[in-house]
Amino acid sequence: MEMRTADFVFVYRSEHNLKENVHEFIRIVKEDADLEVEEEEMPDKGDVLVKIYAPFLQLSKTAEILKLKMPLQTASEPLSVAEEIMTSESGECLDWNLLMKRWQGLVRNFESEPQCEDVSATYTHNEGLFENIEEEESFFRSALRSLLTYHILTNIDVSKERGAKRQKGLLYLQMKGAIKTSFTLHDPSVYFKKNTQSQNGFTLLSDNDSFISNRDDIALLNRTWAKPYLKLQPLSRIRNYFGEKIALYFAFVETLQLSLIIPALIGFCIFVYGLHLSIVCHRSTNEHLMGHNIQTLCRSPQMLSIEVNKTLDSIRGKCHNLEWRRRMLVNTINQTCLIGGSYIPVQVNFDDFSTIIKSSLDNDATPVFALIVCLWGTIFLELWKRKTATLAHKWKVKDYESNEPDRTEFVGSKIKKDLVTGAEMMYYPTKLRYMKIFVSFSVLLLLVGLVLVSVFGVVVYKTVTRIWVQTKNPVESYVLSSVVSAFLNMLSIMILGQIYQRIAVKMTEWENYRTQTAYNDALIKKLFAFQFANSYASLFYIAFLRGSNRQVFRNVGLEGLEDDCGMLNNCISELSIQLLVVMLLKPLPKFCKDVVYPFVKRFVDKTCLTRDQEDPETTPLMTRFILHEKRKPDLGNFTLEEYNEKVIQYGYQMLFAACFPLGPLLFFITLWVDKWIDAKRLLWMYRRPVAWIAQDIGPWYTILELINAVAVLTNACLIAFSAQYGRERPLVEQLIILIVFEHIVFVVKFIVANIIPDLPQKVKLAIKQESYKVEKEKAKKKKTT
Repeated sequence: MEMRTADFVFVYRSEHNLKENVHEFIRIVKEDADLEVEEEEMPDKGDVLVKIYAPFLQLSKTAEILKLKMPLQTASEPLSVAEEIMTSESGECLDWNLLMKRWQGLVRNFESEPQCEDVSATYTHNEGLFENIEEEESFFRSALRSLLTYHILTNIDVSKERGAKRQKGLLYLQMKGAIKTSFTLHDPSVYFKKNTQSQNGFTLLSDNDSFISNRDDIALLNRTWAKPYLKLQPLSRIRNYFGEKIALYFAFVETLQLSLIIPALIGFCIFVYGLHLSIVCHRSTNEHLMGHNIQTLCRSPQMLSIEVNKTLDSIRGKCHNLEWRRRMLVNTINQTCLIGGSYIPVQVNFDDFSTIIKSSLDNDATPVFALIVCLWGTIFLELWKRKTATLAHKWKVKDYESNEPDRTEFVGSKIKKDLVTGAEMMYYPTKLRYMKIFVSFSVLLLLVGLVLVSVFGVVVYKTVTRIWVQTKNPVESYVLSSVVSAFLNMLSIMILGQIYQRIAVKMTEWENYRTQTAYNDALIKKLFAFQFANSYASLFYIAFLRGSNRQVFRNVGLEGLEDDCGMLNNCISELSIQLLVVMLLKPLPKFCKDVVYPFVKRFVDKTCLTRDQEDPETTPLMTRFILHEKRKPDLGNFTLEEYNEKVIQYGYQMLFAACFPLGPLLFFITLWVDKWIDAKRLLWMYRRPVAWIAQDIGPWYTILELINAVAVLTNACLIAFSAQYGRERPLVEQLIILIVFEHIVFVVKFIVANIIPDLPQKVKLAIKQESYKVEKEKAKKKKTT
């Protein structure tokens, strides 16, 4: 006989000023909600462990309230059925559909799970239309059982006030500290046997077969998802275990990563091409001047000018920015003259290794690369739009938001009648919310001002270091000025970002949104508005303002300072280094928080906290398993943090594509590593999150569209005014380059967006087929009854 796993668990304090509310809450759970409750006191801890088991009848009623869609008893049909019908149709889009069919045939070679299409309908409790409905224990998968149980618990109200402005249930008691923690359980798996060994030698899970389900989802996910190999992710299995919201995030990452392959390869080739040009320029400069008698040049300024002009003539066509190279040549020779001596050959080291690398990132091919990346952004979003439509139909969630219940944290200030049902309902006046939004916006502007102050502080540090801190070692000077300033900028970005994230959460909760989707949308907009300024302000400064800020320093009392972009005044190269440092180092704190900290905590728990290990002779197996899960850290708002990180990284390589051709390659590698780490985190290192339902990625899609539009303008300006392709041209030519690039990209983006259909043809047909079959099954059911 298989041992039951609790659908939900919470722990409350046996001594707390709200313990009577907790006892009332448990009574309602038992008597009114008809859930099964098991309480178990934890010795020497003063805590009580509560295990909740939801009967099928209560889960069924809740699923009907939420209007979930469940598969009917018709046989599952493979996707190829809709595709065969699609290819038999004639029409203008046939060629596109045939092309997509061939592409999908190729993709199936890399799939890690079978693909089939269920016919589903909105669930109704009293109809026997649904597949496997007689198997009450397995009809709702474990993730959905936990979600339905969570919905029941969070909608229980222990408040005795009639017309109360807020519910006082699970989340309220947890917020007040009466309930210490609440969580859902991972499914028991054979893998836990080797991952949960304690110091004194016994395993948390024994070889008791009754504890392990016949369907070991964790073992399957660990094999097909958490191990790095050349297969697509098992998205449906991820959805079945973690819910649609998390599965959509991993689908987004996979689509983004696959679409980056072509830009990454092109960018790498352009970098190699630029490296070749930079080496040729370096060699040509050195070959002309190397070996000249330095004293001849030092004694005669006229001879120095002649030799410099000859050098410039010899590298013309091989090097760019000749006027700035003239300054560099004269400066280097004058420094060599200070050494003295009878005969000293000119020791020319005009381009050290770092300068060669930086120069290679800005070459004649980067405008083409910027054009490719801008167009790629549109193609990616169109592909993701189609992927979202396919998954929303496949998982039957495309209308979820229209039926979304209220947040339990929502506080109504007034009572009014529902215009549809006539029932009394809490509501919050829109006018009050708009006033709070205005206050939140003011706080946002204040913190953006702090971002600008921090950017100015980093600029002052770099300028002062470069001018006043003199070192004989050029590498040391470069590290003190450029590398340290980039690190300080990154540190400022991370600290201010964490501060504002905490403030934004509090402000959004204060604004009091009715549904979880409305709350998430408001929070996302706040976070990204700040992160846009926080993450990109210093980069915009380097790209467009640096080198022409002498008057700014004079106005603030720092006379004589000027922050240019080095001897060659190549701000694109400086911007590339800044991007490289930020893209490499910014993920490190997240890695430490998400991976290093849980690993160290688990190690300390195993080696130092042996008193917390339960005796297997006296503690039941299920209790030991629950306490093992309780010790894991909470995952928090996983998708919010991950989307925010990925969208910021997306902006780095979109907004500044013209100066960093290695961006897509670096982004591709980061996504691959992060995807694998996130899979391990979710399966082994953190508690199982609530399996939230979602139909799309919300406002993140709009934000990506905004980034794409801004990227066209930033790249056009970079090419026309900052890159070596345009910075030495007359202003009229620069404006022509700007207008032509911007118009070409926007026109092509518009054409591409309209050529690619938003909804795949196979999904359109599948929707029609499903609607027909649902009506057919319902009619058949009526005849039999």
